[in-house]
Amino acid sequence: MQEAATSDSIEDLKNIQKTLLILIHRLDHDQSLTTKQLLSFMKEIQKMEKYYTPEQLKYLHDRYKQYPEKAKAIEKAWSELFKKFQDAMESGLPINDLKVQVLASEAQLYIDLFTGGNREVEANLDKISSENHSKMWNISKELFDYADRARKSLISLRKN
Repeated sequence: MQEAATSDSIEDLKNIQKTLLILIHRLDHDQSLTTKQLLSFMKEIQKMEKYYTPEQLKYLHDRYKQYPEKAKAIEKAWSELFKKFQDAMESGLPINDLKVQVLASEAQLYIDLFTGGNREVEANLDKISSENHSKMWNISKELFDYADRARKSLISLRKN
């Protein structure tokens, strides 16, 4: 029993260490974080650990370290892309409309840049996004579903 408890404690400490390393890296690049940002980031890390395997988290961390500026640019680009999806949805454009498919292609490009084309990581990203879309991007479920259906339609077309 003591051995099992020790193993659990070691695993918990490894998770804390991993979170701290990510925070240190973030602080090195962003200079500072507010308390609210820090708490939000810690919750984000805990969520990620719920969806991704330790190997996938390491993979994503390594990708982020390799391309930190591109990652920041893409994070900002998502907001603008969702505004374009919102305009298309409000205009009544169907998901298979060329304009919407171009937006879907841009979304898939951002996802591929984040995941490095790793489909298992992408599947987990899809899960976390569908369950947390309002917190991640401050968008409605209706908008997320519209953009997601457009992207999945694009993927389906590419397979055929």
